[in-house]
Amino acid sequence: MKSALLASLCHDLRTPLTAIRVAASNLQASWPDEQQRREQSDLLLTEVNRLTRLFHNLPRVARTDAGAVPEDLRWVPAG
Repeated sequence: MKSALLASLCHDLRTPLTAIRVAASNLQASWPDEQQRREQSDLLLTEVNRLTRLFHNLPRVARTDAGAVPEDLRWVPAG
């Protein structure tokens, strides 16, 4: 389970980092007009917010993994 969690976390971190790298690179290029620059800037902010949420959740995941958070195992209806 730890390996699956770590693999998922790595993927979840890589995705926004890739988008941030591409958007930042695009902003340095000479081709974007003002509208495209705004779109790339919005993308940067969205992905930075996404990373921030991921990093805020890491301590909770660590506490859960350490057994500090009790598991609530019960059946719930789907949907």
